[in-house]
Amino acid sequence: MSVRSSCARGNLRDESLQPRPHPLITLQHITRRYSAAVAALDDVSLEIGAGEFVAITGPSGCGKSTLMHLIGGLDTPTTGEITVAGLALHTATEAQLTAYRREKLGIVFQFFNLLPTMSVLENVCLPLLLRGEPLAQARAKASAMLELVDLTDRLTHGMHQLSGGSPTNRRATSIPPMPRRSWSCCKRFLLSAGRRC
Repeated sequence: MSVRSSCARGNLRDESLQPRPHPLITLQHITRRYSAAVAALDDVSLEIGAGEFVAITGPSGCGKSTLMHLIGGLDTPTTGEITVAGLALHTATEAQLTAYRREKLGIVFQFFNLLPTMSVLENVCLPLLLRGEPLAQARAKASAMLELVDLTDRLTHGMHQLSGGSPTNRRATSIPPMPRRSWSCCKRFLLSAGRRC
């Protein structure tokens, strides 16, 4: 399904597409205000079924990124309800949101959110280690994921040594991703635990 609205406002579902799968993502009357004068989203209601392919399109500034941040549990709505895979994101605790982002979600950010002091392999290992995988298993999975995007010759390279598209490939291989708020403590975690890939 392709969302036909040119902007993330109002009811975005094309009701003519029937039958609908069971909703995996439900947004009910979502508003996200940054100030009294600035509403990035205004009364958005949307259902996305399991297995559906959805494209959200629109001009710059219409609320696409805000919508994705809300669904990703990176931001909270001013009003309304968001439920993803049975978890009510709008009322979830920070611990629940962290588990959701770590275990259920994969995000390729517009900005790469990579740790510049770590190698390509270490950046891919990091979410796996934080998920609790043993070092050897995380290293093997990370190496296999990097092979899929033809980066095996860059395992020990730093982020500054990659071309523009390579960080996107690296980010896409690292499923599940780390929440943006956790990046600053990750390096300390790895160093204090003495765990390097």
